[in-house]
Amino acid sequence: MTGAPVEGTLGVRDGKVVVVKEGREGREVTAKSLGAAVDPLLTRTGQAARTAAVATKVTQPQVSSANLAALGIEEQMSTFTVNFPTAPYRTTNIGRAAELINGSLVQPGEVWSFNETVGERTEENGFVDGTMILDGRYQEAPGGGVSAVATTVFNAVFFAGVQPSSTAPTPSTSSATRPAARRPSPGQPGPEVPQRLGQADLHRRERTDSSVTITFYGTKKYDSVEAVAGPRTNVTEPEKREATGKTCVPQEPLEGFDIAVDRVFKNGGEEVKRQTFKTHYTPRDEVVCN
Repeated sequence: MTGAPVEGTLGVRDGKVVVVKEGREGREVTAKSLGAAVDPLLTRTGQAARTAAVATKVTQPQVSSANLAALGIEEQMSTFTVNFPTAPYRTTNIGRAAELINGSLVQPGEVWSFNETVGERTEENGFVDGTMILDGRYQEAPGGGVSAVATTVFNAVFFAGVQPSSTAPTPSTSSATRPAARRPSPGQPGPEVPQRLGQADLHRRERTDSSVTITFYGTKKYDSVEAVAGPRTNVTEPEKREATGKTCVPQEPLEGFDIAVDRVFKNGGEEVKRQTFKTHYTPRDEVVCN
């Protein structure tokens, strides 16, 4: 029997990353072993004489109890929680996104993608319609609420000291419930967040009906990572819009602005380096439903 190895499943027990389901070795047939078995049979006749066993190569899983220590997932690097108003669609969509992210393992040199991991926000993938901001106003769309999970992941990446694939979160239309300059916009289908260049790390999620928490486990390079926000600049006042119809959702206005946040890396209480994240928030217009 040939086949790829089955990877073990990681989990967290008493604050430590452990293998909760053991991996299993696989077997593969190489071109060399296939040739070695087949070549002598070519000049033979008869079914029995033209039958031979093919040697297989054992392949080990990347994740198992045997190599857990080599992954370097030794400690909690960061944890971040985003709270949100309770709503049935948020419970479903945020819970589904968190479920898909849970247990994600990022090996050295790999790039982890939020959107590739979560997939399309469709009914077939376990998502329902919910409220999200499109074209500057609240609208019903598949996967409403998933942005809260993307924000949580991005901030866990931020405070873990892990290098995001981009140092600039995308322009946002709302800063009301998101940390300023630390909010990506997880539009489909583009890739999102972290790139891990050192040891492996593991994403673990927890959620309630009104919060979602993402925790990173790995090996710390810095004792602490802090956020230092600058002032709001280029403040832009929102406008007022009137709309009609059953699909209209009223919304409160929010001003637009630019802001920069420095990510400060420290060891032994001393600053080692800092990295600037800039975000432009477009105004969120007031919408009045007639």
